[in-house]
Amino acid sequence: MKSILVLTAFNTAVQDGLEFATSGETQYPSVDLIPNAVNWQNITSNVSGPFESDSEQITGISQAIVLRITYTGTMNLQYKTNADSLQVNYNINPNGWTSIASGGTFTVQPTHYVGFVRLGSKVSTETVTVENNSDGNTVLDTFTATMNP
Repeated sequence: MKSILVLTAFNTAVQDGLEFATSGETQYPSVDLIPNAVNWQNITSNVSGPFESDSEQITGISQAIVLRITYTGTMNLQYKTNADSLQVNYNINPNGWTSIASGGTFTVQPTHYVGFVRLGSKVSTETVTVENNSDGNTVLDTFTATMNP
């Protein structure tokens, strides 16, 4: 048995004795590119380990957004995104992390976690800024990444 569904829009409020609510405005689904507040903790690692990482879940967006990372000085900062929070803990899963240069960008999906870790041997403290490139580079958070001897 085949069925056909026909949808019809009426300009009148009454059709065949039934009353319909009408509106002159077209409704579109909203696109939210502004995530809820995030607060990455300052991360501190030692040259020989352990390497501390911190992650935040990106919520409040309805589609993927692009994050832009800037930082002072030079360092080996790496990021990872994943739907599983444990996968963005460097000490649990050191695989799949990606180095990012200052000014670099990456895409994050709604409800995914974003983690950062600092690796390398340069002893210093650098300031990291996370911006929402999809919303005019609005600053989402600033934290420090320290490497101890």
